[in-house]
Amino acid sequence: RSYPYAIEFERSSSGNYFIEHEEEIYVLINVIEGRECEVYNPVDIIGASSALARLHSASLGMVEKLQRELISKEENVFLGRLEGSLRKDLNLIAELQGRLKEFVSYNEFDKLFDSSSEEIRMMLYKCIELLGSSGYHELCSDKGAAVLCHGDLAHHNIIIKGEEVWFLDFDYCTIDLRVKDIADFIDKSIKGCGYDMDKCRDIIENYNKVVPLTPQEMKLLYIYLMYPRDLISLLRGYYNKEKNWEYRVFLDRF
Repeated sequence: RSYPYAIEFERSSSGNYFIEHEEEIYVLINVIEGRECEVYNPVDIIGASSALARLHSASLGMVEKLQRELISKEENVFLGRLEGSLRKDLNLIAELQGRLKEFVSYNEFDKLFDSSSEEIRMMLYKCIELLGSSGYHELCSDKGAAVLCHGDLAHHNIIIKGEEVWFLDFDYCTIDLRVKDIADFIDKSIKGCGYDMDKCRDIIENYNKVVPLTPQEMKLLYIYLMYPRDLISLLRGYYNKEKNWEYRVFLDRF
């Protein structure tokens, strides 16, 4: 209610938020007469950072207001599961390394993974080590600290309309700590700009002007930014055939 710029689904004539047609489910959302956020534009980055802070602020404490059946579903709440995710990814890297050794020959993607797999493992171990002294679990136990995390803050999911910043596509939203979203927004914004650290600082600075991050949250943000989630997702998509992309796309993204 206190952040009105999230694009909602429209109800159908039957009162539902979706319709079923030929075994598919369809939804309808309103058109916003705006444009996609441009990560190269510092004005857009400033506006989106401030808007994200207001979106998070609007959902503070929501975990205590949700129906029990919603928060009991694993896909809805990621709160407190970061270490488990890190250890799961460690196991994945070890498994992929083992599979790679059985290959008769390597392509360029395989060579890249082989040369960087140890560095990826060390980054994951470092994240786990830092997490142990970060107070992460204590913060997660504070239900008032949990927010609705968007989960996919790519530029095309942020619409600029004058002074308004609209968010859409909440397919990956979860209940979690806000630093997860901030790290996601930073990562998606700076990787298209040569990993510009000034842009990273701008995002944090303008978020802080609305709802300041605590020193503890800053430590967690550092861990989230160190966590090579996108790269691990890419490896999983390639070797487990979870993404139907052409080989060149995988290679370029690596």
